[in-house]
Amino acid sequence: MDHTFVENSLRGKGIAQALVKEVVTKAREENKTIIPLSPFAKLEFEKKKEYAEVWKR
Repeated sequence: MDHTFVENSLRGKGIAQALVKEVVTKAREENKTIIPLSPFAKLEFEKKKEYAEVWKR
């Protein structure tokens, strides 16, 4: 996950967090791992321990 982007007019509404959550859900379904290169995604992975199983370190 190398980039996350939300239009300025939509920021602060939890959309980026929902995007990361959806990617994590998809990775779980497909038995894949994620390398969160995006600074925002990396922070989400650091904050949410439930993402640890799909985090490829």
